[in-house]
Amino acid sequence: VAAIKEQDKFQREIREEQEQRRRIEEDKVRRKVAFQNRLAQFQPT
Repeated sequence: VAAIKEQDKFQREIREEQEQRRRIEEDKVRRKVAFQNRLAQFQPT
C-alpha cells in the first residue's frame, strides 16, 4: 500500500512540474508577443 502512495505522490509531483513548465512557456510566449507588439508600434506601416 505504501508503494502505491509513493507512486501517487511521484506522479503528482511530475504533473505539478509539467504544469509549472507550461506556465513558464506561456509566460515567455506572452512576453515575446507583448515585446513584438511594442516594437510594431514604432514601425511605420
